[in-house]
Amino acid sequence: MPSVQPPIVDQSVHTSPLGPLYSVWTPDGLWQLNWQPREEAQGAADRPGTDEAKRLDEALQSYFTDGDSGPLDAIVIDPAGWTPFLASVYAACRAIPCGQTVTYGELAAAAGRAKAMRAVGSAMARNRVPVIIPCHRVVSRSGLRGYSAPGGLDTKQWLLALERDGYRERVAAASATRIGSAAASTSTSSPVPHTRRRTMSPR
Repeated sequence: MPSVQPPIVDQSVHTSPLGPLYSVWTPDGLWQLNWQPREEAQGAADRPGTDEAKRLDEALQSYFTDGDSGPLDAIVIDPAGWTPFLASVYAACRAIPCGQTVTYGELAAAAGRAKAMRAVGSAMARNRVPVIIPCHRVVSRSGLRGYSAPGGLDTKQWLLALERDGYRERVAAASATRIGSAAASTSTSSPVPHTRRRTMSPR
């Protein structure tokens, strides 16, 4: 990936159960998100400054509360420095459903380069916006493999468990809501007219 030094317009810190996350923003979107502050994030504000950083903060809090990554999908990423291959890999990675996993080979195929599994692995290792581009959902055929964020494999397992548990809770809540709505609809519907039973007279 070519070395690119974009103009920085905002640097913010976001709380998470795994430690503070540092975001770096350019005029074109989110440039970096990491648990360890790098040179670009030195001096980051304690609270999100721009509207984009505030939206990210709200989305992260929602994600770490119930495992719902939906709001994170709306975060705009600055793709500066990405090759067309990286752009296709990251887009395919971002499309992996929350709580599910794919192998490096499956991700390579989804990006249109079925034989580029090693290149895909390298792209995941160099992902500068983890969680937003959910590289923790990419695994090897033999297991979870590694994770470049602090905590390594433990962090990867934690994120996947958060998403799966949150998904099950959301499905259960939605099911309970549907059942409750159906019951309420039945109880308020018009009663079935009573039909008088006819009896036969003895001959």
